[in-house]
Amino acid sequence: MSAVIHSRMSTELGEITYVVNRDGLIGTFLEGQAGAPAAERLGVEVPLVANPVAHAAHSQMIQYLAVTRASFDLPLATYGDPFQETVWAMLREIPYGDTVTYGRLAERIGDRAAAQRVGRAVARNPLLIVIPCHRVIGATGELVGFSAGLERKERLLTIEGRRFSNGRIFPKVRVAL
Repeated sequence: MSAVIHSRMSTELGEITYVVNRDGLIGTFLEGQAGAPAAERLGVEVPLVANPVAHAAHSQMIQYLAVTRASFDLPLATYGDPFQETVWAMLREIPYGDTVTYGRLAERIGDRAAAQRVGRAVARNPLLIVIPCHRVIGATGELVGFSAGLERKERLLTIEGRRFSNGRIFPKVRVAL
């Protein structure tokens, strides 16, 4: 990994930090997000206009939040272990507006019993929203496991056209994969 820089911008979800290195966007973190890296790991803070990848990421994020963009077209770089990289690649395949369960992702990997391991990999997704981990839900349709808070997860899924009843997604699951 090379030198790291970051930029921060406000959105309707709160402040987002975009972290970039020469390989591309390596992190998107919402203020208050559990497990976000310490400030000293984010590199030097630069204005958004001086950070072309972060500038593009923020522009696309604003479009996504305004429901005028369904996916992100950015240079991305992730540095997970092989299992994490496999899970993160599967997250990128979940279509806008669809959801999938942790168990279904584990089945796709070939081990239904790996749902908790999948959950840990999803929780370590460094590119919140850009790699759509918010589209992964519990087995009965409940919203679980979002490091930036379940209220934000519900908001993101609502942006994508999902409805909720008694704290569960409705209809329960539209299997994406």
